[in-house]
Amino acid sequence: MRVLAIDTCLADISAAVSREPGQAECETFRHERDALQRLAGIVRDLLGRSGLRPEDIELVVCTRGPGSFTGLRVGVAAAKAFAAAAGAQMAGPSTLAMLAANVQTPGALVVPLIEACPGEVYCGAYRVGGAGEALAEVAPDQVCPASNLEHWLDALGSPGPVIIGPAAAKYASCIGAARVEEGFDTVSILRVIEWGRAAAESGGLTGPLDFQPEYLRASHAEIRRAEGKG
Repeated sequence: MRVLAIDTCLADISAAVSREPGQAECETFRHERDALQRLAGIVRDLLGRSGLRPEDIELVVCTRGPGSFTGLRVGVAAAKAFAAAAGAQMAGPSTLAMLAANVQTPGALVVPLIEACPGEVYCGAYRVGGAGEALAEVAPDQVCPASNLEHWLDALGSPGPVIIGPAAAKYASCIGAARVEEGFDTVSILRVIEWGRAAAESGGLTGPLDFQPEYLRASHAEIRRAEGKG
């Protein structure tokens, strides 16, 4: 299966084209104002390097969030437009799940953190499987006040969770610095491809019109409008 993968939910934007398992052409760049235009050019270049035309792509995998509102909208809009034009199907892993997938210790309980806004984080809990086993969701992705993080972690009922992600160091004082493990702050676009191939094998694909992002909370603009300030 020929796959296009896109991740735009965090500070770095990545795209990759894969003709077959174990092979991929990849590019990553820092999120900028012209992200959509630059992403389109990179996808075109990746297709050329892979010897593929847009219509050759059978599956578009796009991280569905949570994460940056702007980045998420850019990625989902680009992925849906490409999939619709190419006649491809879609799959979308959680950004938090893809962060958790960086940890390869079987049996570990992994809690990735992404800042939603000052004093608030996106969080979820995942159990790392053994050889050949998929990552298992223990607690669904959600928004949590940083002040409530330690209580939420304790409620998971599992000692020694591994706390990772781009917001982990910032909120270490809320959860106990000893719980935080650094170095797992980015999404691997190669793992996004792997997740998409597994979704295809299990029948977990959808059409572009049915693909939905996972925002988890209203944007600042939506909140201001609801408060009559927009």
